[in-house]
Amino acid sequence: MIVNKKILNHNLKEIIMKKMKKLSVSLLVSALLLMPVGQAFACEDHEKIELVSAGSYHSLALKSDGTVWAWGHNLFGQLGDGSTKESTVPKQVSGLGNVIKIDAGSGSHSLALKNDGTVWAWGANGQWQVGSPSGSAVTTPTQMVGLDEVKDITAGSQFNLVLKENGSVWAWGKNELGLGDEALTKASKIPVKVANLDDVKKVKAGSSHSLALKNDGTVWAWGDNQYGQSGLGKNTYNSKVPVQIEGMTDIIDISTGYNYSLALKSDGTVWAWGENSYEQLGINKKTTQYTPVQVMNLENVTEVEAGRYYSFAKKEDGTVWAWGSNGHGGFGNGEITNYSLPVEITNLKGYKTLSSGNIHSLGVSAEGAAFGWGGNSFGQIGDGTKNIQKQLIKVLGQ
Repeated sequence: MIVNKKILNHNLKEIIMKKMKKLSVSLLVSALLLMPVGQAFACEDHEKIELVSAGSYHSLALKSDGTVWAWGHNLFGQLGDGSTKESTVPKQVSGLGNVIKIDAGSGSHSLALKNDGTVWAWGANGQWQVGSPSGSAVTTPTQMVGLDEVKDITAGSQFNLVLKENGSVWAWGKNELGLGDEALTKASKIPVKVANLDDVKKVKAGSSHSLALKNDGTVWAWGDNQYGQSGLGKNTYNSKVPVQIEGMTDIIDISTGYNYSLALKSDGTVWAWGENSYEQLGINKKTTQYTPVQVMNLENVTEVEAGRYYSFAKKEDGTVWAWGSNGHGGFGNGEITNYSLPVEITNLKGYKTLSSGNIHSLGVSAEGAAFGWGGNSFGQIGDGTKNIQKQLIKVLGQ
């Protein structure tokens, strides 16, 4: 037999190269399998994370390239990927770019604000909170008609608020929760201007109440006050129009929990009011507060964040403090112990932003990575599992 040495050598090289490629792939797969799921997923991503938002049981993240990513519960399409299938890892929201703000709210829908001032919504729509006239759930982002020049957004359980550049506030969705207009008797499919409210610089929607912070440092509330969450006193069950909260002056930040509220004064003190069954008000007792009271043992605060039953505060020195319910590990300190007074969460020092949902939390590190921790029954942490995580788990980013 005559053998062509050139052909033989070429064939041998091809065989060796194929085996080397197979070996490399096998080694890579093995390495990924040995890593925790969250780490294996996160290592593939190199975009910085700008913002995160923890909803009831789903999560949103905004990347530096203006894209939005979502994970967790998706029964109503709140992940915005065109399906109603839950995801335990981040998935890109379909057809959405140039986004500058996000909000996963306290219900089952999501909001996004683009850099052109337009607002986009998707998810549950039973009270027209996504704006679709059909009332059916919307599984991909849909632009809210009639809204422009918007600079801030906030989602409640079944309603939304937006703040325009001119300081006016607009609302739509379930009216029983307070759209700020006494003339309305049912849910609104389109945004309506909140009456008697202007010169606003920040708005926050709770589960069934709303807060507005004006440029003069006063706070205004409307909606449900059954648990004192609007801070209007024990004898006021609700208010359909904004009412100024007594004693809340020189305020620089506000946040709304499920049935309670937080406000930060310019002197660095934090004030709280509303439901307190899990000691989420930080006053060392469980008594409901119908008017603002000062959170104990807390000063030099620069930011506040209220979740369903627990709260975060960030201080001038970059330290983060938490109080309230920690039964699902939402503090991220490795414990499941509740705290009636603020306690420092040492591993969150230096974090750029924090967001607390029903039972899980999200944060963005100084390096621009998104981390998740806490309850994980629908994969809302984003680590590829449904296991409770009492420690911080990297999900996205550098």
